[in-house]
Amino acid sequence: MIDWSQGGWSGSIRRWVKREVREHRTQNLALRRTRYPWHILWLRVVLGRQSFGSLLAAYTVIDILTVGIEVYLGDALLALLPEWTAATSSSTSLVKDVAIAFITAQVGIVGVISIAVALVALLAQREGLTADIKVYYHESMAYEVIASSLALLLVLCVQLLWPMQFVAHHLDFGGPSLAFKLGLTAVHASWLAVNICAMAHFVSESLNFLNSETRRKIRERFTANQVAPRDLAKRLRQVLYQNGCNGLIQGLEDRCFLLFGSRPDELATSEIFETFSKPVLLHDVHMRLLAWALRRWLNRCEASTQHHGTGAAYKKPTVGFAPHFDWSVDGEIAWVKRRGGVPFTEIERLVIWWSFRFRRESS
Repeated sequence: MIDWSQGGWSGSIRRWVKREVREHRTQNLALRRTRYPWHILWLRVVLGRQSFGSLLAAYTVIDILTVGIEVYLGDALLALLPEWTAATSSSTSLVKDVAIAFITAQVGIVGVISIAVALVALLAQREGLTADIKVYYHESMAYEVIASSLALLLVLCVQLLWPMQFVAHHLDFGGPSLAFKLGLTAVHASWLAVNICAMAHFVSESLNFLNSETRRKIRERFTANQVAPRDLAKRLRQVLYQNGCNGLIQGLEDRCFLLFGSRPDELATSEIFETFSKPVLLHDVHMRLLAWALRRWLNRCEASTQHHGTGAAYKKPTVGFAPHFDWSVDGEIAWVKRRGGVPFTEIERLVIWWSFRFRRESS
């Protein structure tokens, strides 16, 4: 019997699988020996899931908050700030010189990365290592380093003029203190430090990739940390979903038939019909929410049979859920069908619809 409480309050299949995979990676000695070192894990936490747009969006939020604090609390904070934060010609020039130095350093990082990627790609083509290029890009964090470097470079170039602060001061908001610009400069310095650490990792992985022995170790680490957990999670999701009846509702086998992940064309009554404008994939199923809706529906089915029946045996209804984790859904589809029983109510349809979460299929 499956304990759906391991998937949280909603019985999420993805959360259940994530927990099992994490425990497996902790207990498996082979996987433990090939885990990422702490500094690589730290870099992946900071930059691992960030794109160029998300980094710019995050910085824009920080900039807006800084300008907002300066506008609404500037006068109160000016009295608490030390004298050296006052805006003078020398201090303003110093802030600008620091920004130019940051730009120079960041341009150098971008140049090194471009040359390294080109050399590794050329070597891979010459030695027939095209299949390993994907491994190299992932393990060296090439995409993340380039996205972060270009985002910071754009931010530094734009902030040479401090456009938001300029507009605020032009509208007679804020004060003459440089404290807020110094705060953003500290953000720039921290971001640059992260990029330098990421570039050091990138250069190290690039040099290791050129050696056949270390390249084999990189491939093993990629397999242990990315391929094996992803394949295990995929298989577990399929097994859990296809055996969704197990432990879902007490005595379910005697009350109805449930079909998960099959196209129930033989079921005549469509309960949930939806049109997807773009291809989507089933991302997650919240089984405990689904169980609540089905339990409520089954109670109504049994009550209806007892009310209208003439002593005939209870005929088990059938419900089929068409989506599958490996099946791309597109266009018009009736993905919940029923045979027998009473129709679902609006609240039951809504809960079932919410239990199945779809995401757009990546190109």
